[in-house]
Amino acid sequence: MIAFESVPFSDSIERSRWTSLEKRSVIATAFSSEAYVSALSEVTGRSVDLTFIVKDGRDIAGLVSLQSKSGPLDRLIPAPLTPFSAFAAESLPASAEVHAHSSWLDVLSEALVSRYSTIDLMLPPPFVDVRALQWQGWTASPLYTFHLPILSEESALSAWSESTSRRFRKSRDNFDLRTEPLDVEKIVRLCHAGYARNDKKAPLSSEQMTRFAKSLLESGMAQCWSISEKDSDNISAGIVILKHEQTAVYWIAGSEPGPAMTVLLGLLISVLHQDGISVLDFLGANTPSIAEFKRRFNPELTPYFRVRYTRGGLLKILQSTVRAFRG
Repeated sequence: MIAFESVPFSDSIERSRWTSLEKRSVIATAFSSEAYVSALSEVTGRSVDLTFIVKDGRDIAGLVSLQSKSGPLDRLIPAPLTPFSAFAAESLPASAEVHAHSSWLDVLSEALVSRYSTIDLMLPPPFVDVRALQWQGWTASPLYTFHLPILSEESALSAWSESTSRRFRKSRDNFDLRTEPLDVEKIVRLCHAGYARNDKKAPLSSEQMTRFAKSLLESGMAQCWSISEKDSDNISAGIVILKHEQTAVYWIAGSEPGPAMTVLLGLLISVLHQDGISVLDFLGANTPSIAEFKRRFNPELTPYFRVRYTRGGLLKILQSTVRAFRG
């Protein structure tokens, strides 16, 4: 028999349950790790819940939820700087279970719908079958990210677009690569400047983003990489990457206009290759200009889904109440 169990993430015993499940999960990402979730909760000041799916006394799947409220209503919405919701599962739902409406994803849907008025989840790329949710009234929208295979420098360069390869070769000797945790504040400033250039609001303040990154640097989950021009201490581009197994995640990044980010990525790929990393997740290919920059490194386009559910009847009542107050 499959059932669900909701518990607070603050309990050390429940955290241990989550860590155990996450370690054997087929869909875990950097964003489902205990270190990441703890840092996220601390930075946002929001509490975290765990929903376990249990079968015959064993945790087989689960989700970490960052709480949010809109008036009296509990909502589950994507967390800032977190492109994938924190899932873990021993296996993906089998087709037979999906068709019979008996998969762990069906049970998770039941658990979430009973608690939240609005649910908005970003499913990690291993999810390819979202019918269990769609058949329960959820909507699903496809999104895309880029996965860049980490190869030796020469193999990587030969796969890049001609213009990107030429730009890297022409400019690489003008910069020095370094890994310095103290650069994180400068990288965050470059990141925020990039949002401003594109008329977008950053998901967190500079102070929050810096504190978030420093927490993960201290845990050993993150690394800080940057480049500066020869004989200069001012960084021209920087990235805070997250590591999860053999995947590196392009998490917080920024650069001055020009070739700096191309050079940084080219130099960093060689380091990641030496460290045994097999793929760099660019975390998104959904903004045309940014996607085009990433495309020129010849990554693999990878789809994932954003799924949503709204408790329609309750919201209709609230909307009627608001209209009545407005007269």
